[in-house]
Amino acid sequence: MVRGDATMTADFETFITRTDADWKAALVGIASSRKDVLLLSGEVTDPTEAGRRLQAHALANATLGIVGATTLTPFPHFDRREVRVFSAGRRILSPLGVAAERINRFWGEAPAVAEASPLTEVESVWGSAVLVKRSLLDKIAGFDAAYLGKGKPAVPNLLVDDLCVQARQAGFTVACAPEVTATVSETSVEYPQESGPAYAHWQTKWGWDPLIPNIYHLRQKWNGSSIGQPMIEDLLDVWDAEEPSVEVILQTGNSLSNLQTCLSKLAQAQYPRLRVHLLLNGSGEPVTRYLSKLTGAGYPFFLDIVRSPVAVGVPAGWNWLLSRCTAPVVVRMDDDVELPPEGLRHLVGTLRRFPLAGAVSPAVLVPREDGQTDYLSPLRLFPKMASSQPSEKMAPWRSLYLTNFLSGPLVVYRKKAIDRAGVFDLHFSSMQNESMDHGLAVRAEGYDLIVDGRVTVVQHTAGISAGGQRGVEACRAQRQFFCQKWGIAPAVLESALDRDGRIIEV
Repeated sequence: MVRGDATMTADFETFITRTDADWKAALVGIASSRKDVLLLSGEVTDPTEAGRRLQAHALANATLGIVGATTLTPFPHFDRREVRVFSAGRRILSPLGVAAERINRFWGEAPAVAEASPLTEVESVWGSAVLVKRSLLDKIAGFDAAYLGKGKPAVPNLLVDDLCVQARQAGFTVACAPEVTATVSETSVEYPQESGPAYAHWQTKWGWDPLIPNIYHLRQKWNGSSIGQPMIEDLLDVWDAEEPSVEVILQTGNSLSNLQTCLSKLAQAQYPRLRVHLLLNGSGEPVTRYLSKLTGAGYPFFLDIVRSPVAVGVPAGWNWLLSRCTAPVVVRMDDDVELPPEGLRHLVGTLRRFPLAGAVSPAVLVPREDGQTDYLSPLRLFPKMASSQPSEKMAPWRSLYLTNFLSGPLVVYRKKAIDRAGVFDLHFSSMQNESMDHGLAVRAEGYDLIVDGRVTVVQHTAGISAGGQRGVEACRAQRQFFCQKWGIAPAVLESALDRDGRIIEV
């Protein structure tokens, strides 16, 4: 039986929602229906079977209000297009905004990866095939026609995202079913990259810009609610003391002189509970001989020496050392760094002061050949990577400020932030762009990154710029991969700080 543009079934009604005209007709039908609703903007092999499978999940759980299919779309694959997962659930309360590729669970993965997952509770789903319970629609305002434009939806999926926020606000859950798949076109998932009426309506209704969120507006809006938990409560950790135990991870090759200076300065750290894990990443005999004497002479902190006969690469080395860490605070430190005695205590204090900061870095000075020093300018990821331009948008280097660029010789991490963001990406061997990538992963989880310019460390090498051209080309290739991996996320995060401000204290 056909009712308007809806197909009547025994248990639900199906509505096609690919264009604004489809949506407007569907909203009329949904308002007069008393059944569960199946929305289809994607192609499915058998709509009735897809709806029945989704409805079976919904009926098995009284609190499950919305259940969506895994959404597939073509991706570039060498010289052709291959179908991959576009979304197996979405994050809405995210500093990356609704348009960022990486808020979509399993984005770019092979369909088999998503299919192997269980039914998973998520913040939102893509509207390729979505079952909405009538019991939910009876308790909320429902679909918001104010998001509709002319022709195709003004902003893809904003109607469904809005409904999912309403559902969760009303105490219902949202889930993605792995065994049901629907395919959408590449053009149907493209977002406008500038503000418009639909974005403005969302901001008025929900309190934050959905394209370029202000993370503090998100936290303020949802603080104390179950919706805000992923952005607030889930990020917090508990320390057993104001100055908790700290584990330092270090790795070295054959730079004996720098290592000696680094460890001697670290030995002066005025911090009560400190352990040091040092990876000998293909180090030769001079380094091992020095360390054997150092440990025998009684280094002031526990020194855990990990030996690798060959260099395993910097990201793999960090991951190896992280597997040995259990303390709530982890310091990633290069072997060419001089840390002042009070530096660690001050940086840990900054991390304690800002409980939603995932990591804190110091200001950096680099010695010149003429005996003078240059400070490392505050850096950003967009519009040009590893740049301090536009300078008028950047904070003074000796201030306390927010950043998206987690790089430099020393980082004090909240261990929970590492656990949530995951380990360092091995794609960034061996040119050490891994910290920049990992910082963005921490930001994507909802944490802040802070630079405390009131603490200054000295770094004795010029990094990549001091190497040969092959190293420069390798670095450039890794940064190209970084851009492909993160899509519009760096632009969103940097634009947010440009708009909202970076400086915490001068």
